[in-house]
Amino acid sequence: METGQSGDLILAIAYHRKAERLLPIDEPSGLGPSKAFAKVLLGNLEQQGRLEDIDKAIIQYHTLLPRLDSIDDLGVADQKEGSRLRALTLSDLADAYIRRFELCRQVKDVDQAIKCYSEASALCPGNSGMLNNVGFAFSARFKHSGRPEDIGKVIKYYEGALALCHADDPHHFNILRTLTSSFSTCYTLLHQPLDLDEAITYGRKASQILSAHDPRRVVPLVEFSRFLVERFHQISRIEDINEAVLCCREILSALPSEGNIPVPNQAEMRATCLGMLVETLRLRFQHSNMLGDLDEAIELSRKEAALKPNSITVFGELANSIETRFRISGNVQDEEDVIQLLCAATKLEPGGSPHHLNSHVNLANTYYRRYKHTYQISDLEEAVSHFRKATDMIPLNHPKRPSLYMSFASCLQTRFERQGQIKDIDKAVSYLRNLLSLPPSPHGPTIDGAQARAKADCISDLASAFLSRFNRLGRLDDLEEAIKGFQEAIALCPGSAHALTGAARTTVLRFYYFERPEDLEQAIIFQRRASAANPQPCDSLSILSTYILDRYKWAGNVSDLDESTRLSREALKSCASRHLHCVHITCRLAQVLVARYKSLGQAEDLTEAEKLYREVLASCPPEHPEYPLQLNGLAGCLMAQFTNEGRKGDLDEASMLLRSAFEMSGSAVSKDARLHAAIMSNMGRAMFLRFMHLGRTEDLEEAILRMREALDVRPSENAGLANDLTKLATVLYQRYGIFRRIKDLHETVNIFRRVLELRPEGHASRISVVAGLGNCLTGRYEALKQIGNLEEGIALHRKALSLCQPGQRDHAPTITRHELAAALVLRYRRLDKVDDLQEAIVLFGEARALYPTGHFLHAAALYYEGVTIRTLYDKLQHPEDLAKAIALLRNAVATLHAEHTLSSSVMQGLAGAYARNGDLGHALELYRSAADHPTSSPKDRLEAAMQWASIARLSGHPSTLDAYTKALTTLQVCLITTPTVELQHDFLAGPTLAGGTSIDIYSMPSRLASNAVSYAIEIGKLETAVEILEQGRALLWARMRSYRHPLETLRQNNPHLAGNFDNLSKNLERLALSPDSALLGSLSIDFPDGVLNRAQISDSSFDVKMTQNRELSGQWETVVAEIREIDGYSNFLKAPTFERLNVAANEGPVILVNIDLHHSDAIILRKEHPPFSIPLDKSVKLFHIVNKCSVTLQLVQSTRGGVHPTDDLVAEISKLGVSELPQGDIDGSSSDGLLDEVSQLLLVPAVDSGDRADRPYYLGLMDGKDAEIMTVILRTLWKYICKPITDALVDLGIPTGARVWWCPTGKLSSLPLHAAGPYIDEKHGFHDLYVSSYIPTLSSLVVARETMRDTTSVVQVLGVGQSNALSNVKNEFQKIREIFKHRVQIHDCEGANPAAVLKDLHTHPWVHFACHGSLNAKAPFDSGFVLHNSERLSLRQIMQANLPHAELAFLAACHSAAAESRTPDEALSLAAAMQFCGFQSIVGTLWTMADSDGPTLAEDFYKYMVRNGPEQATARDSAMGVHRAAKAMRERNVPLERWTTFIHLGV
Repeated sequence: METGQSGDLILAIAYHRKAERLLPIDEPSGLGPSKAFAKVLLGNLEQQGRLEDIDKAIIQYHTLLPRLDSIDDLGVADQKEGSRLRALTLSDLADAYIRRFELCRQVKDVDQAIKCYSEASALCPGNSGMLNNVGFAFSARFKHSGRPEDIGKVIKYYEGALALCHADDPHHFNILRTLTSSFSTCYTLLHQPLDLDEAITYGRKASQILSAHDPRRVVPLVEFSRFLVERFHQISRIEDINEAVLCCREILSALPSEGNIPVPNQAEMRATCLGMLVETLRLRFQHSNMLGDLDEAIELSRKEAALKPNSITVFGELANSIETRFRISGNVQDEEDVIQLLCAATKLEPGGSPHHLNSHVNLANTYYRRYKHTYQISDLEEAVSHFRKATDMIPLNHPKRPSLYMSFASCLQTRFERQGQIKDIDKAVSYLRNLLSLPPSPHGPTIDGAQARAKADCISDLASAFLSRFNRLGRLDDLEEAIKGFQEAIALCPGSAHALTGAARTTVLRFYYFERPEDLEQAIIFQRRASAANPQPCDSLSILSTYILDRYKWAGNVSDLDESTRLSREALKSCASRHLHCVHITCRLAQVLVARYKSLGQAEDLTEAEKLYREVLASCPPEHPEYPLQLNGLAGCLMAQFTNEGRKGDLDEASMLLRSAFEMSGSAVSKDARLHAAIMSNMGRAMFLRFMHLGRTEDLEEAILRMREALDVRPSENAGLANDLTKLATVLYQRYGIFRRIKDLHETVNIFRRVLELRPEGHASRISVVAGLGNCLTGRYEALKQIGNLEEGIALHRKALSLCQPGQRDHAPTITRHELAAALVLRYRRLDKVDDLQEAIVLFGEARALYPTGHFLHAAALYYEGVTIRTLYDKLQHPEDLAKAIALLRNAVATLHAEHTLSSSVMQGLAGAYARNGDLGHALELYRSAADHPTSSPKDRLEAAMQWASIARLSGHPSTLDAYTKALTTLQVCLITTPTVELQHDFLAGPTLAGGTSIDIYSMPSRLASNAVSYAIEIGKLETAVEILEQGRALLWARMRSYRHPLETLRQNNPHLAGNFDNLSKNLERLALSPDSALLGSLSIDFPDGVLNRAQISDSSFDVKMTQNRELSGQWETVVAEIREIDGYSNFLKAPTFERLNVAANEGPVILVNIDLHHSDAIILRKEHPPFSIPLDKSVKLFHIVNKCSVTLQLVQSTRGGVHPTDDLVAEISKLGVSELPQGDIDGSSSDGLLDEVSQLLLVPAVDSGDRADRPYYLGLMDGKDAEIMTVILRTLWKYICKPITDALVDLGIPTGARVWWCPTGKLSSLPLHAAGPYIDEKHGFHDLYVSSYIPTLSSLVVARETMRDTTSVVQVLGVGQSNALSNVKNEFQKIREIFKHRVQIHDCEGANPAAVLKDLHTHPWVHFACHGSLNAKAPFDSGFVLHNSERLSLRQIMQANLPHAELAFLAACHSAAAESRTPDEALSLAAAMQFCGFQSIVGTLWTMADSDGPTLAEDFYKYMVRNGPEQATARDSAMGVHRAAKAMRERNVPLERWTTFIHLGV
């Protein structure tokens, strides 16, 4: 049988059966063969697998047992031995039952086995083997039936066996292992800790029996370590996990690389043991935070993965370990390794398997987490992709479905916040809503509290999604949904820190929108609860500090500021190990410190804030979406430093930081509208500060641009909107101060009034708004001289000052004192109350004391206090006041930074004080320096130059002419930097001096040239006088004419440069002529139901004009300089020399008449002769006489429509005294009371007499008083001006009947010099002696002659009229047709519209207008010809036209040659516009004309023009033509005021 051959076994069975038959049944010796036969049968079972063999064996054993019932039957004498034999037979039978049970799984077999084993054990007490067998049988039945009582019996019998077993017994090890396993099973069934303790005890013993190198030791060590791990999970005894680690190490050391490990797969066993050690090391790391354990676990896990390359579980656990290490160390490589592992895991399992799903979920979470670290959009896209795959494959009833949906929704929300795709946030909302609509999952929490928390988390996430959508789209319904959601979550889970924080955030946002204090209070309550509920409350405390800071900003309670600071410091102290949160918390502390500095003025707060911001920026990656926020914060801190200490470097760095933040916040990295708006607003503020410091216009332009952009992108929330509007209003008011653009002033006032509605009583920011509005109203008083504006402004300043808190250290008390003082100075000038002046001095002193010494605002305060005390000296003449003013102003000059824009004004202030003190040397030196100061505004430098010239002239200083030259040059710069002709005109019309300096009404830029000319004449430099007069008059026309300079020769020499100049000139002309009135200058703010909806600031087109004008002007000047470098072009566009100007006199004398306060003169220019000077008056008398004549004529004209005169005219009348009006005519007759009689015209009702004004006209007013008035004016002009000039012309040999050209200055331009005469008997006047023409400048005449065609051509006439409005126009056109036949094209009635007229002007060299004329004194560029449906062909439109073939224009309309009265030297008339666009000769009117005069005048004029035939007609005859036509009117006894209105201009 040792051979194992089945034939041997069969033969053995046969022999056993034969032996049994030969022996009698009661023969004791037959027991042996019977038992042997049974064992042979069992052996045959194992060989052949025949079940009948085991059945036969069991039967065989049962046949033996009766034979063992009696000791006698055994054939032995020893009963003990008999019991032993029975026990062995029973044990063999039990073994057979066990074997059949194993084959057939019938429980009755194991029951019989237990019975046999138990009986055998009873027969052999003290036999450990027998007890071991009983325990084994019970164990088999337990494994089959799971009856708990069986496992107890297993333990009972094995413990009995163990007690009887010696340590060296070979069964000892197995018994210990079985007991270990049994107690483990009991623990699994009953979860009794004592069972686990016993399992560990027996397991330890089993592992200690074998030698360290025994291969069998591996398995028990594995089991033992698992039991230790399980107990560690239960009671967290570190000793257990330490011992488990040691066990795992022993296991690995016991495993040879090759050998006889008693396990089926050596590599698998090694991998399993490595996995156990990894698990134990991870557990110990989690308990003790020993990073070494985690590092070792990762390395061992990598080895495990190498042994199990296809195990998705191993890859997942390794990824989890590396992810854990990444969260601690932040090592980017760890995160990359995690992603690679998870990607590999997704490839190991087929799609749809649980592991595949988990891999996608883990990958999604990992990419999402890495995105939050790197902010790379690719990571976010990967996260979305894997979340989507996971959601597509997860079953509907999967327990992880809710958490997956919530994570995916969060990821979509993040992508929405990053990219703004509405579908993302809508999908996130959809996921969360669907999740909330699902019934509770059977796999979810079963405890009510846990279910409530889960639902609260989901509701909070949904509310967070609504909040995100609100932040992007600004829909208030989303905000309300978010608030509702967070509050619902709080109701479900009152202790949810997430829900409480969200509720606080949304409620405070509602406060930002509507500024209801109760919202802010509720937000603070929510956030306090969130801080209490959060186990790591650092972030919650920090957020709470910001809300309390908001409350401080609202109510101004300093205790809130203290609490906010304390909370911020506590938060920062408690977050030392949480890097990302520390960034936010540090910045919030810095914000609080900046706010505290602004309130309390403690410089150390600002220093600490700067340090904190720099630390944050050093640790925060630029890719972080809040990096722009940190840049903005540091920039704000630096701007506060600049405001405190005046260091330009701080402002420069702030500007650089803000530009970087602006680029980042506007990129795809961050689309937070509130942050972007805040950055742009701060950029605007930085640019404004730099403008105030350096005076660069481009900084002001950018300040306005950024502030408007901030308003465009800012959500419609009251808090931020009000702050941005306040900043914009402040900057616009500064721009008003530069350009005096009244729309800026009105817009500023409107903004402040609207913002005041957003800042109710009690709001801390109300102070600055009240003060700002007061300042603007004060400015409006300066512009409009309405005392009500000034009084309201002063009242508002006093109100603002009363709102300042005691001890308040921000700029509000200082600025308010300063502005109130300035307003009081203005009221002093108006009402002459010294009390106002003295109060202003006190306030300026208080404001100065609030600034640190050396600060630029301290220097400014010194300046304003000094000039105010200087004004008090002017009033009271107390020498101590002058001494104090000089001391303050010296200190201001010494303190102010050399580059500061205020430097020119400060130097002027000190210069004025020196001049009053008789120190003219120092005064003039300072004025010169002020006029040359490079960074001060051109207007401040112009003021300095004019003051320099004035004082130098009074003192006879040799620098006077230099001062005038400097002033004229600076005046040109002022115009260049002013973008539109309207603003240029307004600047010329207004006084230059401000800042506390008094100035006479006539000392304005428009009078500068006359002042300089009178001085040049005074010192005998007549040619210089002519050059100055040309340089300083008609400045607007000169600038515009330079844009149209002929370029034919230049094009041949340098076509590229000529093209550049032409393009730039066209753009500048278009810009200058674009109507400012077309710009929307209003502020439209809607308040539906009392709630601010949106502010729309629409005046941005002027902002663009400013920038375009500056940039184009700079390029234009560069091109001009390049042209001057070309040979032959060195004088290109330079002021013309006298030789060039004197060419104007080639065809007859030109008479320049300069009327000036110092003295008045005439200069006669003749061909190839030096200028000839005629003194007209050595006193100021003639200046006032001319002004009174002009005002009187304007007054008569203004009342001819029964309307009141303009405000400007009333202001001038109020300054005129009757005593200075011309009181008599040439022969001494009296005209006393004439002004009083003229004033009575204001009371005369209007009568429509059919004139060609756009209003009714009076003929024969006051019984012919208008004729008497005109007579007096003409006699006065004759006596003082024209008679001396006529005498000089005669003396110079100018023959009677010759042509002369008048070039008058000032108000003389509006008076009829051509008609002046004695008007006594038959005495001749000027019109009887010479043929007069008028020119605005000498250059205009020179250019007109140069561009006039030498040959005559057939005349083509264009007629433009309104016969439907004027009854005589049809007759007038009929007479023109009779003269010119088919050469006339008429635009009448509806055919007369601006577009048609401008088009046909290009093809008709001659044009005749017969319509109403409109002179707009307020907006002269809107003056024009009134055409069909009251459409106007305006002066602006005419200027924009370019008519190279134009020759003659007859303007039979009222006021067509009248210049507006505020800047008469600018010659802003329709006639001048016609000359500018190309017409060489113009016939126009100085005032209204009678409609009935039109036909006869036209007939007489045109008959003379074509006297030699239409083919020979030339515009050169037009002066004689109108002269003869007017003479014909005189001969027909037409009233004086009707024929004198017609004049000729040009060639």
